[in-house]
Amino acid sequence: MVKKFLALFGKSEVVKNLRSILLLGVLLVMAGVGFGGCGLETVTVLNEPMVGSVDNSNHTIKFYGTSKNSEIQFKGFDLYYKFYKIDDYDSLQADMNLNISNPDDLIEKGFFKIVKSTDIQGNPTEPLIYIPPLYRGSSYTVTIDFSNIFNVVNKSDPVIYTDNSNIVSDLQIRRGVTDASGFYKSFYDYDFSSPDADLTNVVDVNPSSESIYIAFYVFSYGSDFENTYYSNACYLGYLTINLGLVQEGE
Repeated sequence: MVKKFLALFGKSEVVKNLRSILLLGVLLVMAGVGFGGCGLETVTVLNEPMVGSVDNSNHTIKFYGTSKNSEIQFKGFDLYYKFYKIDDYDSLQADMNLNISNPDDLIEKGFFKIVKSTDIQGNPTEPLIYIPPLYRGSSYTVTIDFSNIFNVVNKSDPVIYTDNSNIVSDLQIRRGVTDASGFYKSFYDYDFSSPDADLTNVVDVNPSSESIYIAFYVFSYGSDFENTYYSNACYLGYLTINLGLVQEGE
């Protein structure tokens, strides 16, 4: 039987086809075991970063990347923010312990994604804070620094940086809403206007004389060829921003 088969198709052709079949089998096994397989929904929840400290006097919030942030899908972190009136601490407090594992659910709660100052409308960078592969799983401190908006002489966008400048250095950030020209708006007082979607909670605040709260959540972000992955939303804390000081300087 085998001799007739070889005589009919030729030995070299049979060997070639067998090799192709074996290769296909190996690829299918790899897809099923290591990559989830085509058409299969892979459920992976990434580890959160570690919550750090809030320093309102220096307008900074910190969190930490750790050895747990080393999953094969992990790429970095995304940040979200929300404004509150200074006399609406109850709403701020209610948002401190949200049990959320999807950014869309956080957005439904009135939060907005923080973007890079160089991002274009409708296409924000993912993730906002990219961690190079060499440093994934290492320990580092991420600082969100809003002090630049209080500098009258050299006022500039808030920045994000890490204690190791090889990871992230002076990443300028803006709000997740745009002006009429499609540019993302800054956190400066003069870039606040009542139609802005992220100002719903503070629409009647006078930007030249009143303070507001700004709260932050962070997600670990990851991706592969098929899916996007997140950690649970991690509450980082809030800063008190005196818009009068933003305008007048300290």
